[in-house]
Amino acid sequence: MRKFKIFTDSTLDLPEEILNEEGIEIIPLSVHFPDGKSYLDRLEISAKEFLARMKEYVELPKTSQPSPHHFLEAFKNAVHQLENVGEVVFLGVSSRLSGTFQTAKMAAEMVSKKITVIDSKTGSLGLGILALKVAEWLKEGINREELLHRIEKFKEEHRLFFTVETMENLVKGGRISRMKEKVANFLNIKPIFHRTPEGEIAHLENVRGRKRAIQRLIELAEQHGKDFEQKIVGITHAGALEEALLLKEKLLERLKPKKIILSELSPALATHGGEGTLLVTY
Repeated sequence: MRKFKIFTDSTLDLPEEILNEEGIEIIPLSVHFPDGKSYLDRLEISAKEFLARMKEYVELPKTSQPSPHHFLEAFKNAVHQLENVGEVVFLGVSSRLSGTFQTAKMAAEMVSKKITVIDSKTGSLGLGILALKVAEWLKEGINREELLHRIEKFKEEHRLFFTVETMENLVKGGRISRMKEKVANFLNIKPIFHRTPEGEIAHLENVRGRKRAIQRLIELAEQHGKDFEQKIVGITHAGALEEALLLKEKLLERLKPKKIILSELSPALATHGGEGTLLVTY
């Protein structure tokens, strides 16, 4: 089997045990609290710790991409360990959501032309599932051209939907007005969002009530996908484990996927959606 090393950023939301099993290495984003304290996403602060701390502030924590130095060191070490003959791949959160991809690409060009840097055009477990597929494909020994072809095909078929419990973080982040939030709360409106083919997050529709929002995630997943017996489905949540488990049970019954991965939303993403975010992807 050809040697390879896969890097990704901390928004991929794969559980630690899967990362360790597959040898996938995280290059973390950072989260910055209003009091000036900063932490490496996932490495220095867990999802639970982040949600608890976020409640202590009026302002939202901010995020920043990994430094060029961090990428350079990681890529240099990987190329050295693989003795310039293995495949090094970096999969980054969508370039429409972060500058991580561009920084990684710049660093890779300074280290070796053999490093492949991919704009996943997604995030959370969408990125995580892609990382698992890339690991699987590289174990088959495919060349770079075939790898890029399969990644593009994955992107074409990939879907991601999510809902939020409250719009508080969307208001604080400037994504919607306080007036719209008040109207939505009064009418018990829950927004549904999706990932676009370009890698952006866009509002898809509104439904009435949390239960209906969860049911709609199931319906959307079923309507936009096929051959689930061959697919990995991901469920990510921000402090909503009970609902995530219920969603998992219903998706297993309706879609009968090859596998379901359940995980917590990374701090770098949870600052945008807030506590109660619930996401389905494949």
